[in-house]
Parts: sequence; C-alpha cells; structure tokens
Amino acid sequence: MNEGEEIRVSNGQFSGGDVFGVLADMIGVPLERAWTLPPSVYNSDEVWAVERERILLREWICVARHEQVCRAGDWLSVDVVGVPIVVTCGEDLRLHALSRTCRHRWMDVTGGEGSGCDRHLRCPYHAWTYSSDGRLVGAPEMHQAEGFDKDSFSLFEYRVEVWQGFVFVNLDPNAEPLAPRLTQVDAVVDKYRISDLRLVHTVELEVLAIDWKIWMENQVENYHGLGTHRESLEPHFPMRLYWVDDSEYDIFSIDHTPFQFSETYTAEDSLNFPCPPWLEDDESNEIQVISIFPLFCMFTHLDLVTWLEARVMGVDRFQLRAHLLVAPDAVELSDFDARVEQAVAGLLRIQSEDDATFVGVASGLRAPNAARGRLSVKEKGVHQFGQFYARRMTLPR
Repeated sequence: MNEGEEIRVSNGQFSGGDVFGVLADMIGVPLERAWTLPPSVYNSDEVWAVERERILLREWICVARHEQVCRAGDWLSVDVVGVPIVVTCGEDLRLHALSRTCRHRWMDVTGGEGSGCDRHLRCPYHAWTYSSDGRLVGAPEMHQAEGFDKDSFSLFEYRVEVWQGFVFVNLDPNAEPLAPRLTQVDAVVDKYRISDLRLVHTVELEVLAIDWKIWMENQVENYHGLGTHRESLEPHFPMRLYWVDDSEYDIFSIDHTPFQFSETYTAEDSLNFPCPPWLEDDESNEIQVISIFPLFCMFTHLDLVTWLEARVMGVDRFQLRAHLLVAPDAVELSDFDARVEQAVAGLLRIQSEDDATFVGVASGLRAPNAARGRLSVKEKGVHQFGQFYARRMTLPR
C-alpha cells in the first residue's frame, strides 16, 4: 500500500483514499462508537516506515532492569527498533544510553547484543576506546591526523530514565519525560515495590511473523479470554469481572483482572511464591496488566511480576522475552528452582495460546476482504491504544 491508498466510508470499509486521514478521524471518537484500526496499517512497509519514525523512535522503550546495569562499568547492548545502543553505568553510577556505532568507521563497539562489566568500551575493529560515559579516551595512531580532537568524537548519547526499576531509553532528544506521566500507574503498583524485586529468569520466545500492534492490542484487553483462554484462564479470571481504568495520559492502559476463587481454586493456588513481607496482609484479588505504549507490558501480582520485553524488527518480525521478577527472599527458598519451573510452564501455556491467536489475526489481516471491525465496550484498552496510535501517526510533534 502506498500513502493515500485507502479511505473510510460509512460502514467501516475502505477503497481508494488516505489511511492517515482515517486515523485522524479516529481521534476523540468515544469507545461506544469506536472502530478498529485500518487493516492495512498492520501489513504495510510504507506505514511501518512512518510509525517507526513517528512512534517507535520517539517514545520511551524499556530495555533492561536497573539491576542489570547498576555497578560501575556494567554495560548492556540492545537493538532498539534497529538502532544499536549500549546502556552503561558510569563511575558515578549514573546510567548512559549510548550509540554503539564507533565514531571512526562505524563498527559496533560491543560487537553486537550482550552484556558485561568493563570501565571501557573497546571497538573490536581498530581498538578505539571509550569511557563508560561515551568519551573517546583512546585512538591508536591518530596523533598524526591533522586537527584530530578526541573530545569531538564521543559516542552519541540518548535519553534514559529509570521507572520502577525498569530502564527506558528514548532516541528523541526532545521527548517529554516519562515518569511524570506515570503517577497514576505508580498509585496502582507502588505497593509491590517493583524496584526492589529481582530478575530471576528470562524466557526468549520465538520470532513471529506478526505486526507489533497485534500483540499490544491483545495485551490491553481480557475480552479474548472467552475464546483464546476459555479453558486455561476464563474459569479463574472471568471476563465479566475485569475492568480498565480511565487514563490521565494517553500513553498507558491499566487492566484489573480479578481472580474467581472456589473450593477447587484457592488464593494459595494463584501463587507461585510466598507473598513478600510488605504484601502479606494485602487482600488483593487481582492481577493488573500494565501497558505503557508503545511496547511495555507487565503483569503484577502479590508474589510475582512478569515483564514482557517486546522486540520489533519490522512490519512482520516480532519477538518477546518474558522476565520473571520476585522478592529477594524468594530466591532463598529450598524449592526455588521448582517454583520457577512451574511459573514458566504456566506462562508458556498461556503464551502459546496467545501466539496461535496472533498468527491467526495476522493471516486474517492479509485477506483481500479484511475490513475494520467495531470495538466492544470490553475493549477499552484497545481503544486507548488506538487513540495513542492515531494521534502519534497524524498530529504534528
């Protein structure tokens, strides 16, 4: 599809016009009258190029837990929508998000994605060496290069913030700060002391041939529990009980999913680990799904937080890493490994059900008769994401 190939008509179908005009028309439409996004935004290279520029390279993307880069010299390299960066911890323990591209002849200074602890980053090509704050401190055989000044060749630096122990980066130097817009989320999750939790296990899932928006729209609603998870989750998390908060800003969605306990499924059955001391008296009966657009999602519960790290590599290349976070005391349990194994097994079961849905939706979106659908009032989170997406894709910034 080329820009200007689709337009909305009264019944939600499209034929010849401007898909970006359709997105602009979505802004401000209430949930009760809302439609889905146009199908073509999920499988168009042209639309992908625009959303990469207007959304993914301008919004805050979570890349790590602070504990992974908290000692002087710690570094972790990751690709953010195709942009190679390295997060480092400086001598003063400040975090830096740096370009991994050497200022000499463009080699990746860490040799690719990975992690380590070294007070210097040494380019494997010509051994140019950078300090952990990105300053060039070594450039062999450059003393005869006329006018060469090491101070002019530092690694480029990006914005970085830590929120609830998560490290976010933003490639836009003019981006609005993240944390001040998440105070409503803080009010929901502060009791879990997420900054104090430890990352204890990571599961790297397979790359899927789907668009990233299919995943995010699935995360922000529990309406699909009726179909996708009808045997695994619906008996314990009935769709009729869940609700989504109004959001003060358009960058997040908060989904409350209560448990339904019974004689055969008790509160203890819902826990993989003991509650940490600060939550022992908490009577919460729900899991919250916290989504921060465009790519962050975590599930909070009394014993466990699951962070889904989304990696977008193109219009139809998407991968998740699932990270388990628990209280420090839980790591000392004698059966800790068995508990982790049980938690991972449950996660993989649910994820396999979701993955099958993602693939099915992606196939349907490629059908020649794919058209917009109407949203249910149970898809409030999808509507919130759609408003975020439409604004970012169409409004001047």
